[in-house]
Amino acid sequence: MEVLEGRALYDTIMARYSRDQTGWSFVVSPSSSHGFFDALVSNREESWHLKFDTLYKPNPLVLGASVGGLRGPANPSADRFSFGFREMEASWLDVLRQQDEGAAIPEGLIARLASMKPVVPRSGRAYAQGPFKLSETGSVAREIGLASVDERLSSEMIRLMRNRYPGYG
Repeated sequence: MEVLEGRALYDTIMARYSRDQTGWSFVVSPSSSHGFFDALVSNREESWHLKFDTLYKPNPLVLGASVGGLRGPANPSADRFSFGFREMEASWLDVLRQQDEGAAIPEGLIARLASMKPVVPRSGRAYAQGPFKLSETGSVAREIGLASVDERLSSEMIRLMRNRYPGYG
């Protein structure tokens, strides 16, 4: 199993997404141990188990490994739209700017985004990214039987954290 970090992981997954933007899902859950976060990003053919040090900063440390074509809790239900990038129109951005922080996204905008096909993002444009499914603690690894992959990613994340932050654990 090859463990990828940061930019290399992003570039690998984005290259796959760029080939086919349909059928993607992104499930995130708190990890069952070590205080990290887990994610399963998948399309119709492949899946990646990701481990984040946190979701609460703009550039978290992230590691990941390909786990084949597993589809567990990440499989979007029939009534939801798939994960992806959808281009935002200028008028939508104006509506969002006028909203109070934390306010719900207008239903009309959600319906419009859900009706759009995902696209490959291009520089200089505005995109909505999602949806992300939030799940219970440890469910990403537990529900699809990724305990050994999860333990390897946790060990690697702890090593990375200790190298970057000498005072860590």
